[in-house]
Amino acid sequence: MNNMKLKPQLSKYNKSFIFKKGQWAMLSGELVQIRTAEPDFFVLQSKNNSQTQMYTTDALYDLYMQGAFSPAEAAEKPITFRPLNSERDLFEAERRLAYIHDLQARDNPGSEKTWAKTVAYVSRRIGDPEPPHPKQVYRWLKAWQDSNHNVHRLLKKVQLRAKPTLDQQLDLALEVIDDEYLVPHGEIKQHVYQSFCERFAQSGLSGKAMSRSYFYEIIDSLDPLEVCLAQKGKKAALAKFRASDEKIVVEHVMKRVEMDGVHLNLGLIDDDTGEFLGKVIVFFAIDVYTRYILGYSLIYGISPGETSQAVFELISSMIAPKVRNGNYRHEWHGLGKPWEIHCDNGHAFTAVTTRRLLAHLGITQHQSETGKGQRRPFIERFNRTFRNQLCKKIPGYLGKRVDNETFDKTIEQSAQLTVSEFKAYIEEYIVDVYHQRAHKGLDGMTPQQAVEQALETFIPREAVDVKTLSFMSGVTKTGTVQATHGIQIKNQNFNSKELRELRFKTMGSSNKSPKLDFIFNHKDISQIAVLIPQSMEILLVPNRDKTIPPGTSLADFALSKVSKKLDNRNQPQPVFSSKHKQHKPKATPKSRKKSSDSKSTQSTQQQTFTDEQLLAQLDSGAMRIAQNTAHYTEKAPSEAYTSVSVTPTTHGQGRRRSEVN
Repeated sequence: MNNMKLKPQLSKYNKSFIFKKGQWAMLSGELVQIRTAEPDFFVLQSKNNSQTQMYTTDALYDLYMQGAFSPAEAAEKPITFRPLNSERDLFEAERRLAYIHDLQARDNPGSEKTWAKTVAYVSRRIGDPEPPHPKQVYRWLKAWQDSNHNVHRLLKKVQLRAKPTLDQQLDLALEVIDDEYLVPHGEIKQHVYQSFCERFAQSGLSGKAMSRSYFYEIIDSLDPLEVCLAQKGKKAALAKFRASDEKIVVEHVMKRVEMDGVHLNLGLIDDDTGEFLGKVIVFFAIDVYTRYILGYSLIYGISPGETSQAVFELISSMIAPKVRNGNYRHEWHGLGKPWEIHCDNGHAFTAVTTRRLLAHLGITQHQSETGKGQRRPFIERFNRTFRNQLCKKIPGYLGKRVDNETFDKTIEQSAQLTVSEFKAYIEEYIVDVYHQRAHKGLDGMTPQQAVEQALETFIPREAVDVKTLSFMSGVTKTGTVQATHGIQIKNQNFNSKELRELRFKTMGSSNKSPKLDFIFNHKDISQIAVLIPQSMEILLVPNRDKTIPPGTSLADFALSKVSKKLDNRNQPQPVFSSKHKQHKPKATPKSRKKSSDSKSTQSTQQQTFTDEQLLAQLDSGAMRIAQNTAHYTEKAPSEAYTSVSVTPTTHGQGRRRSEVN
């Protein structure tokens, strides 16, 4: 791919200038087409007289700045959408969005197994009697993303068909296409349509089969990359679609930042216990203008996946000031927030949490299709450089799966590096090696020199306290908004004037307290983030307990409460004043006074009687059986009483009382 970046010394390039081969443009009021687009010159062809003319890039840019040269948007056919006011349209929109939202929230939304899981789960949840084909759900998701979440575009085919085709026919057509067209060395369209007609006749569906032209339209609407991957394999697809005529020109620092994750066959172990933690995925962010690495983040596990948490940590690493930790010698500059980020459409970047964070920071997000790395050439190039220059020298790295290398040990058996050691490797390579090497795209300058030169005139965007963003990494929950206490969770109450106004607005004419989604981070209970309905905005609501400082975790708060209780117990008891004398509160209750009878000396002695002697004593009245049954010792009737132990005591006026022990 030919990438064109204007030289840093050409300060007049202060506006975006992105054109590609085949694009239509307006030159002095005349419609022209770009026939050739090179870093140094362009060739334009007039639509009226088909004459061609060559312009240097500098001359064409001057015309662009003067307004004489501008891109011409291709005229699109007018499309008229019916408003979603009919019951059928509303039902269909809600039905499709249910499948789309579930598929978008899952890991690997491009996997066929994920499509099947989504169809099985959603159809059971909403009670859909006719679930769609799994691949149809994936096409709905792509149409939803490509149209910037436009419901009308999502329902366009259903609304505009003059003679709508039954959904059963569409599902059957997609099934035939999957079985005979999207396979290695797939059949031509004509043979696929014949197979469809045969299956339609055998299916017993009513009506007439869809026309050949409409069937061909379904095939033509497929993603060419997807078709090539299915028919010819990944290697052929990458070779065919890697070439791109787009010229990327960036006019200042942090204008365009590309992000991506690189999966490594490298195992990590715990710093303290040495326990195997799993494989690792590293996310990087690069500034296109200076080729400067802005930050990185790690995620590891037995089967790690790209998550929104890793993207959050990457953005935090990018905008946070760099702290010297001894892993590198040179300066690692922090450039603040970018204006635009370019990434793929994986779940980590399309998650609602990620999009809300970017909207909160005021960062524009551009997504390209997964598998089309040419849309993000600079980060893809750095990933290859990172593998070749660093990873191959790290102990325990087993290379890429496509390298076809054989190893005697597994990733777990080869794991030698701890997490902190791997971070030290990465930071040292980025700051002391990669940033210090000359780059062809920078006219021989190093990324470090390009940044330091740009910082002489570059004004960063407003700074962001990363600690205030901790709420975005929490868990999304739903809670009732009460009038006085606000939102309550984990015995914590969150409320503010803005939340009360939002509550009143959400209630409308209803008297019932509304329920709102919010993000709660147990690592920082000083505030929560309430998600404003039907928007990408958030509302920060503080804790009603003003004694809780920012950054206090739920565990620390609970520990502090326990510590306070223990401290109160150990504090000396206060002394209270009295009219007569100073006295302290009673530590322990006084022992009960003994009766006057108990003061007299009691002679206690233990004697042993036989059965005859005991009966004689009882008959004479010298002793009697105590009425407290707790002192009896029960024995089986068959047992022989050889002896009884009796304790005679003196009671009252010398009358003797005995207890059987």
